[in-house]
Amino acid sequence: MVTLSQWLLGEHIADEGILAFPLGISERYGVLLWYTHRYGDEEHVDLAECFTYFKAWPEPLYTELDQALQRAEAVRIQPWYKTPLSVVFGNLVKDARNLPSRDVSRNPILKAIVAYLSTLVNEHAGQQADTPSNMLVSSLEASTLLGCTTDEVNRLNEHGYLQTAFRLKLHQKVESYKPIYHLRDVLTLRLTHMQSSTDGLNVFLPEW
Repeated sequence: MVTLSQWLLGEHIADEGILAFPLGISERYGVLLWYTHRYGDEEHVDLAECFTYFKAWPEPLYTELDQALQRAEAVRIQPWYKTPLSVVFGNLVKDARNLPSRDVSRNPILKAIVAYLSTLVNEHAGQQADTPSNMLVSSLEASTLLGCTTDEVNRLNEHGYLQTAFRLKLHQKVESYKPIYHLRDVLTLRLTHMQSSTDGLNVFLPEW
């Protein structure tokens, strides 16, 4: 599709959705690769459908996530506080991490995901019952949502700012892909942060 090709080359073609974001060329290609990875393959991409999807952004993704949440609610056999986010939404957060920038102001995919999950947490704020806001995220997912490194997530845990969902053994090391934090705790922590002016990552605690 000529219009989408023009957008990929840096032209302004629309004022709606992702197409209106002030993205660099590498970031635009990153968005297209994200779409291809999620909905098709590199050899068979429906550019017309892709254009429509991007123009309506973020509603198509939010509709898809709502449906995934409803399916999980209908079939889950574990409580939410034992359910990993990836079981419900797949590699949603991990894939957004792989785009050229992890700064939400330059990563419209991650920005939309953070907004959706933040709304999900806010909708259940203050509720005593087990809710989807209690889903578990890994250190890798937490670092993506917080906009920091996995090392800093570990420091936040060591200093008591981010509690694990269950008690770990003394000096126990947990792989970065293991779900151990509650989604609500991670996104609540995101509300208070300092951002580095050099790389767009957030700095919560110094290394010393």
